[in-house]
Order: sequence, then C-alpha cells, then structure tokens
Amino acid sequence: MKNINTANKTPEITIYFWLFNLLLTMVGGSALDFLNTYVGLGLGTSMVAVFVLLVGALYLQFKTRQYNHWVYWSVVLLIGAFAMAVVDTLTTNYAVPLNETCQVAGISLLVLLGAWFSIERTLSIHSITTCRREVFYWATVLLVFATGTAFDEWLLEHFGVSYISSVVFFAVLIMVIAICHYVVAWCLSATGRYHPAQHVMAFWLAYILIRPLAQALSDYLSQDADNGGLGIDDGITSPLAIIVVVALLAYLQKTKKDVIKKPA
Repeated sequence: MKNINTANKTPEITIYFWLFNLLLTMVGGSALDFLNTYVGLGLGTSMVAVFVLLVGALYLQFKTRQYNHWVYWSVVLLIGAFAMAVVDTLTTNYAVPLNETCQVAGISLLVLLGAWFSIERTLSIHSITTCRREVFYWATVLLVFATGTAFDEWLLEHFGVSYISSVVFFAVLIMVIAICHYVVAWCLSATGRYHPAQHVMAFWLAYILIRPLAQALSDYLSQDADNGGLGIDDGITSPLAIIVVVALLAYLQKTKKDVIKKPA
C-alpha cells in the first residue's frame, strides 16, 4: 500500500461529530434489524451484507484525498452496523459470552492503539494524512464500536440495569471525562506544561463510551414500556434520524464548519 500524503481525511471534533455518532448508531441498528428480521436474512447473512457495503464505502473513502462528508459518515454508519452484527452473531449463533467478547475486543483495541503509536508516534484524529494512518484509524474505530457494543449489552445482561440507567451511566462517564480534560488542560496551560497527548487520550476515552451511550439511548427509545423503554417505533425514530443527518451533512458541506483547516 502506497503511503500517499493527503489532506486530513477526518472531521474536526465538534458537537456535530458526537451528534452524528449518536444518530448513526440508531440508524445502523434499525437497518441491521430490518435485514435480519423483516428481510429474513438472519444475523450471519446480514453481517456479510453489511460487510460488502462497508468494503465499498471504504474503497471510496481511501480513494478520496480529503475529508468527504458523505463518504466518511457512510463508513461510520456501516462500520458501526458491522461491529454490532459481529457482536450479535457471536452471542446468538455461537453462544460466545458477552464478557469474553468485550474483553477480547478491548484488549485488541489497546494492542492496536499501542502499535499505531509505536509506528506513527501519534494517535491524533487530526493527523490522518496517509494511507497507513487511515488503516490504523478505521481498524481502531471498528474495535472501539465492537468494544462499546459488547460492553453495553453485557452491562444490561449481567447487571440487569434499565435502559435509562444505562443512558445516564454512560452520559455521566463522558461528562466526567470532559470535565477532567478541561480542568487538567487549564491547569497545565497555566503552568505552560500542556501537551496535545492529553487531548488525544480524552478523545479516545469519550469515543469508546459514545457508542454504548448511543446504543442504550436507541434501545430506550425503541423498546416497549414493559421492557423499560418508551416504545417509539423504529419507523419513526430512524427516518427522523436520517433526515437530521442528511440536513446537517448538507449544511456542513456548504459551511465547512467541521473541516480541519491545518492537519497536524
């Protein structure tokens, strides 16, 4: 693989970044359920179908030489759905315990991050400017989503927590990370010792947790009241999420508010 230099191919970390991850998790989960249940493909075949679409989206992503809103977020949508399909297939079809899936995915994620840093000397999303870094990035995103999905499902299964409790739990964890990040950054900046690595660490911790937060929120909205949810049909929430995503993508493509101006 040629390690061709490009403009940065990821978006700036803004409120839109986190909002898209929340909304696309809802859309991806609904799409997977549609293929599995309504089309009748089953989990295994649905996983293969999503994988084929993901390969196509990744092909387009690697061919671009700069951040493309539509292609990038299509990859995020499909890679999230694929991670969910893998976890569900292992659990349902092969009876692999969720705690084992979570542990293997989490350890693999740490190993991959270690390999990425040892080779590139950076884990910053602002430095995805070569093919090799982009391979590391998308492999990391896949493991982040798989770890988050398995952790959320394990938490619900093992501890029997309600969907809303799960939403609050992950939201509080993300808030704690954000507060700690800004407090530490302010303290270090005041003494002239702030280092970008502190920002990168906070980002990846929050990114790991945004996936189970989004999944728990999606479950809370869609599950029946008897199961602790609001019982809002996916036929309402998913189209609404798609409309919001498309509108925001059109807005961002025009305004470039989430384009990184100067790659690191």
